[in-house]
Amino acid sequence: MCKLLEKIINLRLVWFIEKINDLSPDQNGFRHQRGTYLSLMKIQSEIENSFQNNQTLGMVCLDIAKAYDTAWRPHIISYLKEILSKGNLFNFIKNVLSDRTFHVKVNQRLSSTFYQQNGVPQGSTLSVTLFLISINNITKSITYPVKCTLYADDFNILCRSTELCTVQSNLQKTLNNLHEWSLTTGFDFSASKSQCIVFTRKRKQNKLKLNMNNNLIPNNNTAKVLGITFDSKNNWIPHIKNLKKACSSRINIMKMLAHTSWGASFSTLSIIHRSLILSKLEYNAFLIINANKNALKMLDTINNVGARLATGAFRSSPIDSLLNIANIMPLHIKRQEAAMILATKLARDRMISSLNSYPSLLAIIKKNNINLTNILTSQLPVIPPWTSLPNIIDTNLAELPKNSTSSQVYIQNFKNTISQYSNNTEIYTDASKSENNVGIAIIHTDEVITYKLPTECSIYSAEEIAILKASEYALEKQYQHFIILSDSLSTISSTANTHKPNDIAKKIHLLIYSHLSKGNAVKIMWIPGHSSIEGNEKADKQAKHTASSTSLDITPLTTSQDTIRTIKHLSIQAWQNIWVKQKTKLNEIKSTVLHWPNNHPGRKKETIINRLRIGHTRITHGYLMSRDEPPSCMTCGVELTIKHILTECFAYLDARNRNNLSSDLYDTLGPVLPSPDIFVFLQETGLDKLI
Repeated sequence: MCKLLEKIINLRLVWFIEKINDLSPDQNGFRHQRGTYLSLMKIQSEIENSFQNNQTLGMVCLDIAKAYDTAWRPHIISYLKEILSKGNLFNFIKNVLSDRTFHVKVNQRLSSTFYQQNGVPQGSTLSVTLFLISINNITKSITYPVKCTLYADDFNILCRSTELCTVQSNLQKTLNNLHEWSLTTGFDFSASKSQCIVFTRKRKQNKLKLNMNNNLIPNNNTAKVLGITFDSKNNWIPHIKNLKKACSSRINIMKMLAHTSWGASFSTLSIIHRSLILSKLEYNAFLIINANKNALKMLDTINNVGARLATGAFRSSPIDSLLNIANIMPLHIKRQEAAMILATKLARDRMISSLNSYPSLLAIIKKNNINLTNILTSQLPVIPPWTSLPNIIDTNLAELPKNSTSSQVYIQNFKNTISQYSNNTEIYTDASKSENNVGIAIIHTDEVITYKLPTECSIYSAEEIAILKASEYALEKQYQHFIILSDSLSTISSTANTHKPNDIAKKIHLLIYSHLSKGNAVKIMWIPGHSSIEGNEKADKQAKHTASSTSLDITPLTTSQDTIRTIKHLSIQAWQNIWVKQKTKLNEIKSTVLHWPNNHPGRKKETIINRLRIGHTRITHGYLMSRDEPPSCMTCGVELTIKHILTECFAYLDARNRNNLSSDLYDTLGPVLPSPDIFVFLQETGLDKLI
């Protein structure tokens, strides 16, 4: 029960601290819509800018000894007292931190009781937030031109200049300031575990001579920050080699499970590959997007091996066919996708300045014509977690089953319901989306307001934007009593969600509170679409007309989710463009990169189907392993291929006819699950042992 209470308290504390904007903007650890990518991107952008300006960059990665165990509790309590004054929230947290004791148990005997004077409680939900509070003012010790990155207790300082002596002087001053800070906060920097590195294009470069409390900080040519290995030349080769080594040991797990006769299924092996290997290869992959292509091939090799083990494909299978049949996107496309998604998140979180300092990301965005200016910016939820949205949502009509309720019944029930809001101004909204057009309409009596939205907008987002615009319209017209009527139940349900609202819902909540603060009465009601409700029919007609119109300007408004979906579509299209240019056996029957199912029971049957589809088997391509001559059909005297065996060879004609195999290879091996007859055919002919 205490754990649950701690979660509730932590949720409230985090919301309040974020609301007053009291955490350092450099702190990216364990905060909503922040992550390691922000700290790593800042380091990489500094490196790129220093190289571009022919400068030298010095970085010190500082280690705080036993950070969580040495957090000074009086400082945390003092800070909380300052922002919370007194009250139950403050008293609860103070009690959590006070009078904590522990024993040591050895051989069934307990030691004496000891008091834990410092540190945040290990395993407590509150611990992370309290630690962020305790370390928050560390960034105040940093002065220009030195910069810093902070992720929980992972702290790095950076400085660049044309002269190394200037870099060293500035970094040393900052280290002295940090030492003074540590004396007043209880934290202790470990100089021996810290490290410094110089990033430069010069062939010969002196090392930094820095110390912390008269203890020399070691110099290295590489530095590992948040799982990413930076090297002094920024060529990423050490990082790629470390990745390859780490993934190679994980590949061994798949090898133990991937026997082609009795091994785990493709779905299981695919999950293992994505969870253990791809997750590591794709972690902040945007950083290495400009790394040496030959070095990146080392990662491709790891990915290809995992795909081959998951599918059971023959060793000679072409890489493009292998990735296609395994439904694994090539890594270079995945890296491009990650970079574009990162840029989208930065635009959503109002961090375009970070993007502008990263030329590599800007180039990718420009190349793919991604418009970041349309993206709706995010904000802190306006509704505190201890309150809920007032009862403004009416979905009573949704209780009537849609399939069995006639329009007449809906209209009668609608009239009965709307009569309860006879004093409210009725505002109808609707949205329409065709293949390349999106439009919304807002209807109030004879007044019609329409907006044409960007193509990437989903119908869900369009419906939500329509409610947002209707709320803005009501505020502008100063309606004191109004009701918004929409036929999108999912959108209205999303608006009612105050715990995890999306970006549009947050803005709707803000408008609702603006109305309520003025004493306005607000209602949002669901009505069935296409049920002859006059206002809804009119809104539907106007939305369709707006979507198809070519004369209206597009309102630059969309969500980050819609942009990310567009980016993923672009990635699939880029993969498709590569695939159609291939000349493989799989290309002959599979023209797309969309996944084909293969759910035959048993690993052996899955492997057989995958190998037949790819067109590489022991009987047709085993000669590549033994370095023999390519086999030819003993009966027909032509090249021996899977297509020839399954559709053309006279030797197997009777067996094919008995088992009703099609003369079209696509019908035999295509996306519709192949008939069990093919396995009977292979067993009759003895080919099942030669696949």
